[in-house]
Amino acid sequence: MKKFILLFFALSSWLTGSAQYRMDTICYAGDSKIFTDIVFLGDGFKKEEMQVFIDFVKEKSESFFDKMPWSQYRNRFNVFCIETPSNESGAGKTPDAPIDNFFGVCFGTSGVDRMPWPTKWSVVYNVLNTTKPDYDIVPIVVNSTKLGGGGAAPFICFSMNENSIETLRHEFGHAFANLADEYWYRGRELANMTQKIDPVKWQSWLGIEELAFYESCGFKKADDASPMFITSLWT
Repeated sequence: MKKFILLFFALSSWLTGSAQYRMDTICYAGDSKIFTDIVFLGDGFKKEEMQVFIDFVKEKSESFFDKMPWSQYRNRFNVFCIETPSNESGAGKTPDAPIDNFFGVCFGTSGVDRMPWPTKWSVVYNVLNTTKPDYDIVPIVVNSTKLGGGGAAPFICFSMNENSIETLRHEFGHAFANLADEYWYRGRELANMTQKIDPVKWQSWLGIEELAFYESCGFKKADDASPMFITSLWT
């Protein structure tokens, strides 16, 4: 009987712990096994600032799905946000100068001043795995108006700068579809890059808004002097 009681309390504690973070549903299309789940996290928002985070997610989610191609597929996405109050507002200036925010987001990642990124990855995964383990894309909103963002599947990290919606769209291309930037810097072509334009591999999409092909800026492939072309929709 004692073993049963101990087991009951252990199980109860585990279940309680798995629900310690409040999750809000921003929009719901259907079963997560079928639809894509976007799960927003917030860092550097104190408890009394949590509504600011929620309102920001609602506003940017609506703006995000106003633009092609996402407007065409908005009924294929669920959007949630998880509340994780920080003890201190904002983000660290560099990883060497952290503040007491929930996920340890700091600017200056990899020496890039405008790149905010979490440093407490065990905390990030704990929140997701105990609250919404079937996530697909995880944008992390930083309570800062400094321009900045980064993306690497399945994560995005971006600030509340006035250009935040453009940053979100740009980084979403990296995190969701592994799309390249507008300059050549990797050792292989990605989905939105090509050296062959007759026909270009996204031929069937030409004419949708500003989707075309443009010569990329920056470097060319080291072993080939011919130019690299890239789409414009996500960059």
